[in-house]
Amino acid sequence: MYNNPSLFRHKRVCELGSGLGLVSILLHKMKVCKSIVVTDGDEDTIELLNDNVVCTLDPPADGTANVNTETENIAIPTVDSNSKLNSLTVHESDLAVRKLWWDEDVDVFLRDIQTFIADKQTATPESSHVFSAVVDTKDMQLFDVVIGADIIYEEEQISPLLKTVIQIMSSKFDLL
Repeated sequence: MYNNPSLFRHKRVCELGSGLGLVSILLHKMKVCKSIVVTDGDEDTIELLNDNVVCTLDPPADGTANVNTETENIAIPTVDSNSKLNSLTVHESDLAVRKLWWDEDVDVFLRDIQTFIADKQTATPESSHVFSAVVDTKDMQLFDVVIGADIIYEEEQISPLLKTVIQIMSSKFDLL
């Protein structure tokens, strides 16, 4: 990734099973992607991932590791609107975090991404957001690249992971 940034230049990236977010945070710091959506299926991990992203993107001035829980993130409610973890949390214009359980809520996840993009498309012209900049053509893929590092721990995880990758990579914008 670091040695071949051209593979990610101007791409919309989805990371699966990101854990604490090291890969996506590095990719974000490289400033090559159009957008990055970071996912994990574990609720505790998503909370830590959000904390890591906040600390990395907006480190405290005094050098402490305290997390600012009052960040101005945008959350789009999903089917379970009571759960903060089941929402797309946008930390910066090109980096978002969302819970995703492989082969279970992929359709809802993809709808959330499309809803977010559609909302940004209809926002005021001065609100330029990289997620909104990607919808120039109908039937364009939602993501150009799906990445994952050290994400398979048991054989039974392979099938759900592959089904999720296929579903994500075959998803198209369907904004009416």
